[in-house]
Amino acid sequence: MINYNENLDKEPIQYGIITQQLRESLLKCGVDVDDTSIVSMGDDGMYGVQHLQLIAPTIKYIQELSFKLDDEINWQRIEYTDLKNKVIKLEKRIEELKEQIA
Repeated sequence: MINYNENLDKEPIQYGIITQQLRESLLKCGVDVDDTSIVSMGDDGMYGVQHLQLIAPTIKYIQELSFKLDDEINWQRIEYTDLKNKVIKLEKRIEELKEQIA
């Protein structure tokens, strides 16, 4: 995303999308850019973006990321609980060994 407003004092900031970078990102996310109207190339060889067409894939990808994040958080909780239980067992074992030495 780029800021292409040179008159920052007088007008609100406007943002644009570098289409080539967007195309690469869409491909990485599994979007068939040749089968959609999100990114197009005009007769002059210039890329164009149909900004409204970005809404649905963006929402879908956010949902997927949210699911992955929730899954990762659950695994982290499981690992944390497992490690916590191991620490408790080790602390008990240390106490047992201290009692045997004393």
